[in-house]
Amino acid sequence: MRFLYEYRTSGNEPRQGEIRAADRDAAFAALKARGIRLLSLPEE
Repeated sequence: MRFLYEYRTSGNEPRQGEIRAADRDAAFAALKARGIRLLSLPEE
Protein backbone atom coordinates (compact mmCIF):
# COMPACT_ATOMS: atom_id res chain seq x y z
CA MET A 1 0.00 0.00 0.00
CA ARG A 2 1.09 3.55 -0.59
CA PHE A 3 0.67 6.29 1.99
CA LEU A 4 1.24 10.02 1.67
CA TYR A 5 2.16 11.65 4.95
CA GLU A 6 2.53 15.13 6.36
CA TYR A 7 4.95 16.02 9.12
CA ARG A 8 6.87 18.91 10.63
CA THR A 9 10.65 19.21 10.67
CA SER A 10 12.60 20.01 13.81
CA GLY A 11 12.45 23.64 12.62
CA ASN A 12 8.62 23.34 12.62
CA GLU A 13 8.39 23.52 8.80
CA PRO A 14 5.62 21.46 7.15
CA ARG A 15 6.74 18.72 4.78
CA GLN A 16 5.19 15.85 2.83
CA GLY A 17 6.45 12.42 1.93
CA GLU A 18 5.46 9.02 0.63
CA ILE A 19 6.00 5.54 2.05
CA ARG A 20 5.05 2.05 0.94
CA ALA A 21 4.11 -0.45 3.62
CA ALA A 22 1.95 -3.53 4.12
CA ASP A 23 -0.62 -1.55 6.13
CA ARG A 24 -1.15 1.71 8.01
CA ASP A 25 0.30 0.34 11.27
CA ALA A 26 3.51 -0.73 9.50
CA ALA A 27 3.81 2.69 7.83
CA PHE A 28 3.29 4.44 11.16
CA ALA A 29 5.91 2.25 12.88
CA ALA A 30 8.48 2.81 10.11
CA LEU A 31 8.03 6.59 10.22
CA LYS A 32 8.11 6.66 14.02
CA ALA A 33 11.39 4.69 13.94
CA ARG A 34 12.82 7.47 11.75
CA GLY A 35 11.78 10.05 14.33
CA ILE A 36 9.15 11.64 12.09
CA ARG A 37 6.35 13.45 13.94
CA LEU A 38 3.28 12.81 11.80
CA LEU A 39 0.45 15.25 11.21
CA SER A 40 -1.47 12.87 8.92
CA LEU A 41 -1.06 9.47 7.28
CA PRO A 42 -3.81 8.90 4.69
CA GLU A 43 -3.74 5.94 2.32
CA GLU A 44 -3.45 6.90 -1.33
